[in-house]
Amino acid sequence: MITIPDALQSLCPGAEWVLRGNEYSGLEWLDKVQPRPTEEEVNAEIQKLEAQAPLDACKAQAKDLIAKSDWAVLPDVGLVNISDFKAYRAILRQYILNPVADPVWPTEPQPVWE
Repeated sequence: MITIPDALQSLCPGAEWVLRGNEYSGLEWLDKVQPRPTEEEVNAEIQKLEAQAPLDACKAQAKDLIAKSDWAVLPDVGLVNISDFKAYRAILRQYILNPVADPVWPTEPQPVWE
């Protein structure tokens, strides 16, 4: 769940403020440099961040899975089915480049040694 503090940090990085409670009305703006965002701007940022969250999660999961399979494509590993791992990792790279909200994760191949 994206909150007002999340939106404020995204809109005004480094700004000084205090939020009393969970409502915009509890926002005390202390920053002397950055202007206080309106309630509408904060709500729009919350919606934007909520829409982005599943894409960020997809990208993070794909990066994690590809890192865990790095070992399989090293030249001295000697897997018979290295092409299976290359295909698996190609799908993961596509999710890193083009994340989706509801990914269908490929099954990691089982290693077959020479």
